[in-house]
Amino acid sequence: MKEDKPGKRGIIERIKEWDRPSDAIKAEQEERAIRMLQEQREARQKQREEKARQREYASRTTFTVWDYVLLEFVRRKDPRIRIRIGTMKVLTSLERLALAGWIEKPANKMPFDDTERLEAFRDSNEYKLYQNRLGRIMSGEDYDKMDRILDMLKIKKIDDWLVLTDEGKPVAEEHRSKIRLKWDKLRRLYSDKSAKFQQAAEDSMEYLPLFLTMGLVNGAMMAQMMSDAHVDYPYWYGDLYVGGSFNTWAGDFDGDGGDFDDGPDFGGF
Repeated sequence: MKEDKPGKRGIIERIKEWDRPSDAIKAEQEERAIRMLQEQREARQKQREEKARQREYASRTTFTVWDYVLLEFVRRKDPRIRIRIGTMKVLTSLERLALAGWIEKPANKMPFDDTERLEAFRDSNEYKLYQNRLGRIMSGEDYDKMDRILDMLKIKKIDDWLVLTDEGKPVAEEHRSKIRLKWDKLRRLYSDKSAKFQQAAEDSMEYLPLFLTMGLVNGAMMAQMMSDAHVDYPYWYGDLYVGGSFNTWAGDFDGDGGDFDDGPDFGGF
């Protein structure tokens, strides 16, 4: 007896049956979906706990002027900080800023121009001399400290790019505003030849590195002001001035002054 061929509707039903997952496959798919949701929940919870630890660390830590100097160099994407204030001081500040959740490795690849600027800096004589100097004086303990902090930041070299986090950006901006007010007050007293200038200069000593790092005043003028106030001034602070360009270091760099002036403003002086 000849078997009847299935009609169009029958064929469609068979295809649906073939495409329909078996109970085992369905169960596996459901289990996988549940596992993914659980992993996502755990990741979000871990992130919340990490943010809470960072906020707690930031609230109980007294950050130094050098921490804020490093924060400013990160904001400006200026790689010269290690040479300017010293490797161990930078490592200590990197660790503190990372624990506070204010800096991190960029999530995306840096723009070509930024990468080129960094590589040009690494080709400079200053950088090569710095690397040679580290090779002569770094101990095993020093290298262990460096490796530990670089691993924390997920970078390979101490001069790899870092960026401010969403938590670090308002901290940097708020501190820059405070420092600008302090500078404006000191500059005004100096311009007015006020008798209060000497005391103000003495009170501002801890902020001098930030005045220079933010490009508010250059080293020569800062030294002159401190000399007029009869205040001892560490002349190497002048190396922290970042207004103008990077030409003396490597390539034709453009030192971005951010919201502040690229050069100092002395109100007529």
